[in-house]
Amino acid sequence: MKYLIYSSLRNIFLFTVSSFIIITSAKSQNRGSFSFASPKASFIEQRADIPRQKIISNSEKLPSAFNQKFVSTTGGISFENIATIDSMLNIEHLNLNYYPNNSDGVRLELRINKKEVKSTIYDWQLIPIAKFVESNNTSCFTYFGRLENQDLEKLILENEGHVLNYHPDFANTLLGWRLADMDMLILYNFTIDLPKLNEKYILGAGENKPDLKANMDGSRKFLNHINTIQNIYGYRFQSYVITDYSRTIECRIENDSLLISGFPYYYCWNFKFQEPGFDINAVADSLKRKYEQLIDLKREENPISDYRELIIDSLISASVKYEKNYQFYESGTFATLVSLHSYDEKKLYLEKYSFEALAKMLIEVCTQMISREPIYLKAFSDQMSAFPNLISNHNPAVWNATVNTMRFSAFFRYIKLNFPIEWEKFYAQVENLTPYPFVTTPTVIYDTGNKTISDALKQQNQNKP
Repeated sequence: MKYLIYSSLRNIFLFTVSSFIIITSAKSQNRGSFSFASPKASFIEQRADIPRQKIISNSEKLPSAFNQKFVSTTGGISFENIATIDSMLNIEHLNLNYYPNNSDGVRLELRINKKEVKSTIYDWQLIPIAKFVESNNTSCFTYFGRLENQDLEKLILENEGHVLNYHPDFANTLLGWRLADMDMLILYNFTIDLPKLNEKYILGAGENKPDLKANMDGSRKFLNHINTIQNIYGYRFQSYVITDYSRTIECRIENDSLLISGFPYYYCWNFKFQEPGFDINAVADSLKRKYEQLIDLKREENPISDYRELIIDSLISASVKYEKNYQFYESGTFATLVSLHSYDEKKLYLEKYSFEALAKMLIEVCTQMISREPIYLKAFSDQMSAFPNLISNHNPAVWNATVNTMRFSAFFRYIKLNFPIEWEKFYAQVENLTPYPFVTTPTVIYDTGNKTISDALKQQNQNKP
């Protein structure tokens, strides 16, 4: 899990081709003191589904818009916002086309109210972003990934490696690689640089070689900014999601050009059990009293009532809530209950247990669910995200790619929602295109000196047919 420990943070500082594709491999690449590999991995096909119109109060901490299941098992980068249009701009007609014969960067033709509007976006970003929007899934990248080979995955995770997963339309794209670096920006010192192949930078159209000295200085200033916030509030965050939550992404036209505003947001969170004064025993006692009172009321209504029914129904309700919002039980009685689908199956399964066993399970499960509720650290998140230039200076190429992903995905969603025929026509023009350069995105990261992981990866390569 992407737990941030600041003591360690201080120390680690289309052109599209159809007949000929250059493959840039990441299979044995090292960056700094870390190695990457690309065994076959799963894709993220998930929506966070957070409320878009949620009113954000000025409280320092709030109940989380993201549930425990999402922040603990996916997190990473997630964009699902829909752009708004400047109040002075009334869009009655919109046309969107892709012209492959134009120069890269100006192949997207946009006409608003029958007037051409200039927009610059290169194919290596445009194509995967359009496919991302068409998919309706909103998670872009996760540091909590899964491999197809579960035994290899288990070995890597048990030996302090990490598995990287991508939205299927960002996998094996340079944009996906940039998003991976964005999620790991404050975790690894190599993120001041960009990936290379044979000592040559892998760059997309419109990008420049990084200025490592400037990026290192930017990294130091951003990490110092985080430490300052930590000292002000007196706590650290457990982890974060890079998101467009709470952000307004607005489109306007200026000098016949499309301008999209808005920046990504570090949504920082902690678990409830990490809050000062949290007492898990007090929570369990409170839940026990609650159910005792419910049983007393049921006894008053009908002295011969079957109190097991109350506990069974409560456990079934808890299992439904857990399946939607939580994921921390890997095995056991309650995990089996969650895996059953119908009410009747769940009830039949629970009826074999005694009242005492059921009551104990209910209190334990509900206590754990309460303790693992994520808390949105709003004030911390606002401060951390308040200075986009501070984040950008850590690595401008990575930041700019992430900003474009957020902005154009929101703009494309606006078109998809409000001008669906135009969207379908445009998407048909790009859906079979492959952005250049074609890369193999890394799916595993581990310490270069970790012989256990490197040997396992070599063995897997030798076993390939």
